Amino acid sequence: MLTKPQAEAFEVVKQVLASGRALFFDTYDAGIPAASSVLVRNDHLVPQFGFVGRHYNHGGLLILGINPGNGHRSRGVRSKSDETMMPALYALKNTPSEENYQNAMDAQLEGSSDWEATSEINQKLTEAGVDITEIAYTNALPYRAENPLSNSAAIQRAVKFWVSPLVAALKPSVFVAFGKGRPTAVLKCARILAHPVVFDRELVQSHRAAKNVDFVARLIAALKIAR
Repeated sequence: MLTKPQAEAFEVVKQVLASGRALFFDTYDAGIPAASSVLVRNDHLVPQFGFVGRHYNHGGLLILGINPGNGHRSRGVRSKSDETMMPALYALKNTPSEENYQNAMDAQLEGSSDWEATSEINQKLTEAGVDITEIAYTNALPYRAENPLSNSAAIQRAVKFWVSPLVAALKPSVFVAFGKGRPTAVLKCARILAHPVVFDRELVQSHRAAKNVDFVARLIAALKIAR
């Protein structure tokens, strides 16, 4: 059975599923990453909504990224996390029931442990005393794309059709912008007044570590204020 925040988020998810990828792009197949197999190309067409933890409550922590990562799929095979997630995500796309939504969230939560991009931030959450089941995690754009949120029109679509409705459903009081520029721009476009705690996704590991050295302290401070 879905929790109240999960059920409210599911209403937003169903609206996006009803309209599909064309809601965010000029055409159905615009921006699809290159794929060397039909399997992976089809995976790119399936939305990934993230998850609302079973212990998430209104007023909680929302982590907002850019869009689902493309990963290393040049050989046309699924990553380990995709093998975990995609069957449940296909089931949700084909039949948007509460059971399939719960299964899709569970699969994404499990798969997230293998996402290269999230390994460091997951460790930081633990250091801050935050259990992953207490947060909500999503991306401004729920589809994989070659150049996501590349202009103001793309950001406005993401805000209108996904971010603003989801924020209204979850009512988070603490935001983490997972990536310095575009997630912050999305939150600003959504007129969210709370200043996000930024986890900088600088590509060079040593530079990234330096930029995020005080992330835990900043997150703890934001959580204390929210409480």
